Amino acid sequence: MDARDLIRCKGVCKSWKSLISEDRFIKTQLDHSITTHRNNNGIGHRRITISLLPDGFTSWKGAVFCNLLGSSNGLVCIYASRSQILVANPCTREVKIVTQIRDFGIRYGSICYGFGYDESIDDYKVVVGVRKGVDRTCFNVLYLKSNVWKVVGEVENTYVSGVGILCNGALHWVINQASPIIVSFDLTQEVVKEIPQPDDVLYRSTRIRGPDMILGIIEECLCIYHNALIPRKIWMMKKYNVKESWGIVEESHECELNREILRFFRQLKNGIPFERSEDCNILFFRTREFISSPIFVQSLLSPHGRP
Repeated sequence: MDARDLIRCKGVCKSWKSLISEDRFIKTQLDHSITTHRNNNGIGHRRITISLLPDGFTSWKGAVFCNLLGSSNGLVCIYASRSQILVANPCTREVKIVTQIRDFGIRYGSICYGFGYDESIDDYKVVVGVRKGVDRTCFNVLYLKSNVWKVVGEVENTYVSGVGILCNGALHWVINQASPIIVSFDLTQEVVKEIPQPDDVLYRSTRIRGPDMILGIIEECLCIYHNALIPRKIWMMKKYNVKESWGIVEESHECELNREILRFFRQLKNGIPFERSEDCNILFFRTREFISSPIFVQSLLSPHGRP
């Protein structure tokens, strides 16, 4: 049974509600959802995305601008206008409003950001990199349970890719330099490290620029989508942080974009489908078009840290 069916089952009787609300049951359901997603090779990766909300949408203090910061274990982190960050579970329809942070302005391209789970402390973290001056970025981390921000350090670079790609317990961005580099922010250690790039002839022969590098995830591996090459290429790092494991991959799967999940945030206004399935709630897109979109799995987890 998926998460939405289990939520409906809570209304059957008190004993069912109590069972489904137990921490152990919620953890088992999440593990099952993740395993099912990994093993279902027939439909590819389930991605989520978000666009401008329809005019007249008055929730979240009248916000008509939204940006998806990331998704982890069924929780989705969203930036709404007026510097408001939300963490929500689209299945349970629970929402937690995050404490505001100063100098936070996605609309003006002044920051990088991300969202993920730190298994070492069993907590979720919102990461925001705020630009300080011309060439410095200050990292701030929010711990979801306590709803408190913490400054964890600065780096002497300006990030050009806004959304952090979650892979192997770390968020990843591209840094704009003479030769762009990939960096990771380890959610447990809270440190920034450089990630090696491909070393094959084709990759080295191209004068790649930061805006032409799009990071993403395919089969739980970090990928680079080279937007400047014709035909366009995707490199996959099959073993995390191992330079020799990079290789070019073929587009053999489509992305599955789950529109039913997006109803919680309002359905997409625009988007050209690659193929429409028999299920009207699903749109399929070519992998490269949404390689950087977060992957969503259904869960019963609460953004408030309780069942």
